[in-house]
Amino acid sequence: MLHIFRIVFLVVIFVSCGVNRNDSSITEIYLADGEKNIKEFNLSELVDEVEYIKLETRTDCIITRPRFEVSENYLLISNQYRPGQVMLFGRDGFFKALIGKKGKGPTEYVRNSSRTRISNNEDWILVDDDASQRLLKYDITGKFLKSYSYKRSKSERMSKFDITPDNCIILLYTRPQEAVSDFPLVLILDEDFSIIEESFFITKSESTNSGTIAGTPSLLVRDNQVLIREPYFDTLYRKNGLKYEALFHINYKDEMPPNYHISFDKKYNQLTWISQIGDYIVGHAVDKDSDGRISTYYYNILTKETIHPKTDNSFNDIDGIAEVWISVENIEGYIIDHLQIIDLKEIIEKEEYKKSVQFPEKQKQLIKLADESNEEDNAIIRLFHVKSK
Repeated sequence: MLHIFRIVFLVVIFVSCGVNRNDSSITEIYLADGEKNIKEFNLSELVDEVEYIKLETRTDCIITRPRFEVSENYLLISNQYRPGQVMLFGRDGFFKALIGKKGKGPTEYVRNSSRTRISNNEDWILVDDDASQRLLKYDITGKFLKSYSYKRSKSERMSKFDITPDNCIILLYTRPQEAVSDFPLVLILDEDFSIIEESFFITKSESTNSGTIAGTPSLLVRDNQVLIREPYFDTLYRKNGLKYEALFHINYKDEMPPNYHISFDKKYNQLTWISQIGDYIVGHAVDKDSDGRISTYYYNILTKETIHPKTDNSFNDIDGIAEVWISVENIEGYIIDHLQIIDLKEIIEKEEYKKSVQFPEKQKQLIKLADESNEEDNAIIRLFHVKSK
């Protein structure tokens, strides 16, 4: 009965305004329009507040090259490199716990892939160990609870996972190279790792291309709906119950006929990332004519305008200290980056920051935090709050 209830709940929360699968109802995003509209793109177009978190300095929780996850009371940080450790901090910056540890035991991760999530009720944490192809579940003290092996075929792999508003776990897989019939690329699990839904079914013949799959797929839980895009493909789908409707089609040539499930391989080698941040669809594409240069595009859902920023970055007019790379991996509601103290002090000392900003009081606060810190201290995390719709 519990599983039936969850299935019904998922169907209800993910059904949104109907979008029929026809050309007139799918939003076409023409990247070529961005080349005609190159200009500064201000960070204030996306965010309206910034929050600073000075992390506690301890030998067991120094961050190096991190990825972030934010909940109401916690900041979950995954170090990609030495040490490859998952750490939990409070939103006040104080260290709470190491989440699991590296190793080859049944309760350990061989390699933390940096993909981590904290449940919406803040009771448990998931860590993806892509080396052993397992999800490991821990409580917020770091105690191991259980694991789930997500390997299903010889060649396909789980590429993304997320947690839905009701704390179910959604997994997005890549296409296997072997021939398959009605193979589900999406699984939804309950908190105990029991499968409660299979969807996004595909049927295909055996692949002749043995090359590595390029590009990063999209799995976005936004405003109680799920958006999905496969790697190499040019269409973002919205989950509607057990069906998927083409929502945004990334068109790279004006004359290209609509085809909502094809490889992104004409003007660009690949569409590497695509995400939705506030009122914008943000995409990064590799241009064939520029030796692998990644171009960034912003499509405003409301105004239908496509922008290609001059620097492929956002102009930081919020606090003016260092530019901010808009990663499409950002979670809903935040754009997150970190400032190492030694770098921050150098920027301030040389006055290499913008004096005219939207929030001068925040700039003063950040400078004060730097003045009060030692160069060996842990980093300062910036949480830019995305504008609410």
